[in-house]
Amino acid sequence: MKPATLVATIFLFMVAILHLVRILFHVELTVNGAMVPMWVSLFGFLFTAGLAIMMWRENWPRKTSIKMEETISYTIEGLEDMIYELHPEIVQHAMNLSVTFDAGQNIYVLTFSRGGRELKTYLDKQDADECMGGKKCIHLGVQIAQFLDDFEVIASTRKPT
Repeated sequence: MKPATLVATIFLFMVAILHLVRILFHVELTVNGAMVPMWVSLFGFLFTAGLAIMMWRENWPRKTSIKMEETISYTIEGLEDMIYELHPEIVQHAMNLSVTFDAGQNIYVLTFSRGGRELKTYLDKQDADECMGGKKCIHLGVQIAQFLDDFEVIASTRKPT
């Protein structure tokens, strides 16, 4: 809870308690010569206590509100198939893709190859999960475009034998 919210919540609770004390002990209150009826304090108690409780519940961390991450289960072959599906330019430009998982770094290693050359990029678990959910990874798309450019440069600089 932020400090200002905590101070406001405590203040509202204190005002609510003062209204409750006035009601319980029948404390008379006059403002500018006029008597303030008890129902005003009843309304004041309900209103300020209600606000304080709502602020407290809204801002205080609860164990029951912890959002559990979904566990997405898939195979490396499934991830590879989904990358091919989301990035058809891989097949269109005659690139091959192989996917492995590096458990030590908890990342997927994507190896693109064409014409005897290989280029690698990495996909973290979160990006792989999003990919399996059908979301095209912008980072991976940029990498694939760069790899295509690199493969074209390599192919154009080869000298004919």
